[in-house]
Amino acid sequence: MNIIQVQCVLSLSQTLNFTQSSLDLHISQSSFSRHIAALEQELGVTLFKRNRRRVELTESGQLLLPELEAIAAHYDRAKARLSTEESAFVGHLRIGILSDLTNRIAPKLINQFRKKHPNVTLFFREFSHTSLLEALHKDVVDIAFLSSIEMDNLKDIDFYVLQICDNAVVTSLDHTFSNKDSINIQDLRNETFIIIDQRESTIISGMTMQQCLSGGFVPKLIINAKQIPSLLFMVSCGQGISILPMDNRNFFSHDLRYIPLNNDNCKIKRLVAWKKNNPNASLPLFIHEAKKFDV
Repeated sequence: MNIIQVQCVLSLSQTLNFTQSSLDLHISQSSFSRHIAALEQELGVTLFKRNRRRVELTESGQLLLPELEAIAAHYDRAKARLSTEESAFVGHLRIGILSDLTNRIAPKLINQFRKKHPNVTLFFREFSHTSLLEALHKDVVDIAFLSSIEMDNLKDIDFYVLQICDNAVVTSLDHTFSNKDSINIQDLRNETFIIIDQRESTIISGMTMQQCLSGGFVPKLIINAKQIPSLLFMVSCGQGISILPMDNRNFFSHDLRYIPLNNDNCKIKRLVAWKKNNPNASLPLFIHEAKKFDV
């Protein structure tokens, strides 16, 4: 095993496209394929399923991926220690994002960091909220973009609040409330609420319940959705209403009305989080950029 083979596997796990990965690593596609095949032969497993239409990681590939990411990180740290100038810094950063990421902050911050530190290789992994926290604790990712109501439950985790979001009541365009300029939580006591299933994330459901309790009621009927897109699809179809951070409308606004919520007392915070004592040499650079980031 050599570092080029490791980099080839990591790149292909991101792009799932041999042509794109070979271009990204500046090697020919035939050489790229040979590196993958050589590592598979050495390990005695198949890392990728291939056919004419698609490429995907095998179960063995998924099991090996965190180990290869760790090898790449150690390699990058070793190289970084030989460098004395920040502009020449070479590193590696594993970034965890939510599968229904709906805020504009993460792309802006990541692009700002990428421009400042072009030699730091970024790898992205997608998770549900619960599994992202677990990945952070288990050192599968170095940085995580999270949403939270309270941060007391983030043990062994440091974080920085990037934004505090105002909430809105989301309705279909033909809903009775759609022509309102703002709305009180008490006005929603007879509505059907559509929330994210607690097994996927407790953030939206927890915030919604706190808002309702502050209005003196518990929702009479709740419909669960697995992700924000499916939740908003059901809202647009008139199946109920939802309470979400206002910044969701930047991504999902078609056939929907976002109405500011009066007396909003449970705002969701957008965080960037990392595990305490993470030795990745690229991490302090990212934290520095996050703390001076202007939303």
